[in-house]
Amino acid sequence: MTVAHLNERMDARFKAVDKRFEAVDKRFEAVDQGFDQLTVRMDAGFRSMHDKLDKLSAVLESLDKKSDHHFKILNEHDERLSDLESWRRTTRNIAG
Repeated sequence: MTVAHLNERMDARFKAVDKRFEAVDKRFEAVDQGFDQLTVRMDAGFRSMHDKLDKLSAVLESLDKKSDHHFKILNEHDERLSDLESWRRTTRNIAG
């Protein structure tokens, strides 16, 4: 085997290895594109969830305010009823 023959064989092997590396690079690029697309979809999903959580938070705050208002009214009515019941007991000399 001559040096020229050996050189040709080595060049052929290097070319085969280069082709493999190119194929691997293509696969990595495809995976990167998939991750990029996934990242875009995930970001959109997170933004959507964040918007929905903001709306839900606003609704819950509104319900909390309404609840506080209604409980305040109920407590006032309960106090009035208690006052009326105690007044009736004292005017009729009924033991409570």
